[in-house]
Amino acid sequence: MKNKRQRRRVRTQYLITAGLGLAVTLIFIIQAVFPINDDDTNSTSSTAQSDVGVTPEPTSRIAPTPESGTPQITVLDPHINSTGLFQFFQPGDDWYLERDDYNTDYRRASTVYISPSRLSVIHAFLEIGTNYTTLQAVSDELFTDVYFNTEWGQYKTWRYTNREVANGVITIEFALEDDRNELLKYIARQISWLEGNWLYTIRIVVPDNNPVLLDRLFELTSPTMIGYHNIAVFPLLGWTEFSDPSQRMMIKLQEVWTQVSGSSGRPITYRGATLTEGYEVTIQRIPGQPLQSLEAAQEWLSTFRQGITIIEGRPTDQTFAQGYWFSYTYSTVEGDPVSAAASLLNDTDGNLYIAELRSPERDVNFLAADLTEQRLIGQQIIQSFTVLAPFGYSIVPGTAGQPVQPSEAPTQDAATPEAESTAETTAPFGG
Repeated sequence: MKNKRQRRRVRTQYLITAGLGLAVTLIFIIQAVFPINDDDTNSTSSTAQSDVGVTPEPTSRIAPTPESGTPQITVLDPHINSTGLFQFFQPGDDWYLERDDYNTDYRRASTVYISPSRLSVIHAFLEIGTNYTTLQAVSDELFTDVYFNTEWGQYKTWRYTNREVANGVITIEFALEDDRNELLKYIARQISWLEGNWLYTIRIVVPDNNPVLLDRLFELTSPTMIGYHNIAVFPLLGWTEFSDPSQRMMIKLQEVWTQVSGSSGRPITYRGATLTEGYEVTIQRIPGQPLQSLEAAQEWLSTFRQGITIIEGRPTDQTFAQGYWFSYTYSTVEGDPVSAAASLLNDTDGNLYIAELRSPERDVNFLAADLTEQRLIGQQIIQSFTVLAPFGYSIVPGTAGQPVQPSEAPTQDAATPEAESTAETTAPFGG
């Protein structure tokens, strides 16, 4: 009797388990045949991550009614692409940063914004190391149907409506159809231009009932895409830009580095990890401190960091600044050895931008040609320190970065007078 009850119990458990297994199988079949997608934003994000070269589709399914008059777009301080290769227009309101990355296949650094309420996309990207000598060659050999089949891969259909190569810019107009709603249509424009072997592109998508918005977005964005050519020689993968845009300065660091002290308008210190454990770098800006020569820079550095022994110094130039790199040593108050390097840069108004790298090592020349991997990282960090474009600086695409209206007028996040008056002029770290 006992054995019969046990057999019945086992049979019952088997039937329950089999039934659950069948139910799970049916659920997978149903989902495969009738995929559920109730979150358009997440779906778009996932696709964008797998196809990082393409321009994403907007997130809504209903075309909004265009606003009357000139579209009102809130403009924030420029956004610096995570690679540090370029800065670009940053919109406010409901625009969100959908993607900011570097694609090794395309050698492309991208910044993408999407506005759900305007059903629009802004895509700025920079491709480095291109091999086209003329814009016409870019238009004919790169911007082909095959190219745009990939670029517009998230749209149902696309077609050209105009193409022109003039005044140093390639301009291409498109008509697009939504992949999810055949009644929803878009217009798009792409402009591209060359600076040496760097190919810049701005591509914007809006509903086809709002050409005024398309014109307005290009009016705002096209003067703002500014490249930093000195950054191209530094690693792009596994590194990112750390910056204080209000103080117009940027530095490239490995992604494992973290900020340990400071804030915007004050000296900011970052600390290394893993291979660069024990390394630190501090960046800051001191207004009105011009350094007219290598000797003057060396004298100033000896006051800034007392008790140093300078190993090497050399001049350096970049787009918006010029100055000097130094490698030197000193001892902390406890007597511990420190090897350091500094980048001292002046903008055209004589403001001084400082990056100082410190490591707990003895007698290291961070400017030497033959360095260990750890010390080479230190050299790359200090040499990547960059002064950003002046506030209000804008360009005419296709004119090799010629400025329209360079200006030192502060933006909404610029340093306050208090920050300027309290800038530290002595080295507060390490010693």
